[in-house]
Amino acid sequence: MSAGERREKEKQRQTLIRRLQRQEAEIIIALEKLEAEKSRAEAELSRPEVYSSGEKAKAARRRLEQTAAALSAKTAEWEAAAAELEAAKRETETAPIV
Repeated sequence: MSAGERREKEKQRQTLIRRLQRQEAEIIIALEKLEAEKSRAEAELSRPEVYSSGEKAKAARRRLEQTAAALSAKTAEWEAAAAELEAAKRETETAPIV
């Protein structure tokens, strides 16, 4: 591989790393929002006027379950993105110097 090809490959790796870092940051923001939403749903469910009303409690539980499921899916997405980012960084660290 020529020096020019190596530089181009390194440039592509760095672009990939930056894209993955942005993606990870966006996922973390979404996770923080979901955590806050989950906390609000838990707080709502603990209010006496909510848990004493069957309909309100059912709606609050449904919101909590949906938020917990979304949080779980987003966490899995974050884990995959973080693993991909780490792999890209390792590849860059082990790549030959241009």
